[in-house]
Amino acid sequence: MSAAERIPVHIGAAPGIALGAGRPKIIVPVMPQTVNQVPAAVGAVAGQPVDVVEWRIDHIANPASAPEIGAALLAGLQRQDGTSTPILTTYRTDREGGEGHLDDSAYADLVVGLIEEGMADAVDVEYRRAASSVGSIMTAAKAAEIPVVASFHDFGGTPSQDEIVGHLRSQSQAGADVLKIAVTPHSPADVATLLAATAQAGEELSEPLLTISMGQLGLVSRVAAETFGSCATFAMVGVASAPGQIPADVLKPVLGMFARS
Repeated sequence: MSAAERIPVHIGAAPGIALGAGRPKIIVPVMPQTVNQVPAAVGAVAGQPVDVVEWRIDHIANPASAPEIGAALLAGLQRQDGTSTPILTTYRTDREGGEGHLDDSAYADLVVGLIEEGMADAVDVEYRRAASSVGSIMTAAKAAEIPVVASFHDFGGTPSQDEIVGHLRSQSQAGADVLKIAVTPHSPADVATLLAATAQAGEELSEPLLTISMGQLGLVSRVAAETFGSCATFAMVGVASAPGQIPADVLKPVLGMFARS
């Protein structure tokens, strides 16, 4: 399947941000741990070339305070024209490089609760967690009419090209709207494997792909995302949430150099 047949996924209030259409979008993580830290997080994003904010709720020590923090974040991202920067709500577990320690059931309860309270324009789900937990999050997202980003992270290495494509196929079969994989390279060949897998999956799957080879070695996968078929990339406006993220204002003009039109 060619890139021209890809089905864009819209995040946020209409018209929203379209993943899978035009240049790769810039996603920036924010990680306020308390309501008092929200203004600084919002201030760091202000004026930056940010398309989507990833709200990393796994950095919150007390998950019960997440709705209060989320409400403050939503209010802070509201613009004077009535629009706001879309929020991708993510609870990244320690098994995939995050700070989260909740078990599968509690993980699902937290994320579903935030979806139902309107604290997400899109939601990330680690698709290899318990099927019942993944299913409950996806059901809640569908009911709320928000997209699901299915994700898989390998901080140990880079799987084979067939394995990477297999993960993306499985995410598609699970009903995800955006298919994400992030891997750790140990050689230039590993980076090439991720890029080749992205190109292969892009010919086969209709969902937007979000693929990353992490760290300095994998930087080309971030800046040349459009060339190989990735719909977005992660940048930073302060503290990076994963190895290899570069400042958003540095990334945007480089993405423009790789634009196809």
